[in-house]
Amino acid sequence: MEAPADSPILILTNEFAPARGGIATYVEETARAAAESGREAVVWAPGSARPRDARQPFVVRRIGLRGNQNWPDRLRLRRALRRAAVNWPQTTLYLPEPGPIRLWLYAAILGLPRPGRLVLTFHGSELLYLGAWPHRRTRLARLCARADRIGVVSHFVADLLEKTVPGASAKAVLVPGAPARVYADLAAEIRSGGEKTNLREADDARPFRLVSIGRIHPRKGLGLAVDAIARLPADLRARIRYDIIGPARKPAFACELSRKARDSDVALHFLGTLESRQIAGVLRSADLLLFPSRELPKSVEGLGLSILEAGLFGVPAVATRTGGTVEAVEDGETGLLVPPDDPATFASVLESCLRDPALRHRLGAQAADRIPRRFSWERNVRTLFA
Repeated sequence: MEAPADSPILILTNEFAPARGGIATYVEETARAAAESGREAVVWAPGSARPRDARQPFVVRRIGLRGNQNWPDRLRLRRALRRAAVNWPQTTLYLPEPGPIRLWLYAAILGLPRPGRLVLTFHGSELLYLGAWPHRRTRLARLCARADRIGVVSHFVADLLEKTVPGASAKAVLVPGAPARVYADLAAEIRSGGEKTNLREADDARPFRLVSIGRIHPRKGLGLAVDAIARLPADLRARIRYDIIGPARKPAFACELSRKARDSDVALHFLGTLESRQIAGVLRSADLLLFPSRELPKSVEGLGLSILEAGLFGVPAVATRTGGTVEAVEDGETGLLVPPDDPATFASVLESCLRDPALRHRLGAQAADRIPRRFSWERNVRTLFA
């Protein structure tokens, strides 16, 4: 029996606050928008019990997981699911990310509950990973057949879904991410205070601040950004400070980036993991967001949330044309797109943008105006759960 349209939504995730990242943001903002639409939303998240944040209009149940995707964690989640006092036929189960999706591939074998409605969301990389193995691809096809609705964060991911599971795109709906509420509030706060969210005054002598936001990992292509800055004329390169915000998931890679920057006279700074208000402070003084993502055999950029969040503050992106970034950036309108793994072209576009304050102002102003209208968590919720 299918659950009613207004049934409670149970969301399973392996990544949630205080962890930071695209998945954690996606889960939290979806749950918030669902609750604010009048639906009962409960998030089952890793970690131990903690006081409820009164600012959250939804319930978070911490179930003692470590937040990884290995089998011990999956079996702990299975045990919690089987013991839970949930009216499954009257519940909408939402699997928004790879961890719980990988568990549900084996739902019949593991004796997992059968919810009244099942909703999935794919971000891209999990399809590459699961599609590489015939037995997993078969199980994924069965899961998609069981699902009532399948969210995809970009048209790129929709195409990838169809290639991996032919016919599954018939159930697909577009539910891209959007800027987190905290950034929307901070950007509005800045505007209400009379400050512009983009572009300092043009000054031929002032320094430029370039920013990347995300985990320090080869797939994020940060080496490409360093190579591009290194190719700039010496007078321009000397005025650039390049800040990277995010955790060093690959410490050896971070050390290699530092060495490359020193050898190329690039002023690179790792700021680590910052709170949202701190990130907003960096964006207020930034000139450009660099988003040099690459596509690896089992990892790809589904969309690029940091592009949208920077755009709220009037910071345009120079991004590689890979995965779903072509849908996060309107090329020539809210940012600029360059080919992946092409430092010469990246450097050329970067130089043009830095030497043309009017171009940066136009791109940044259009990003701040268009992004709130193009991307919406509330619209996502209506699309996924209506």
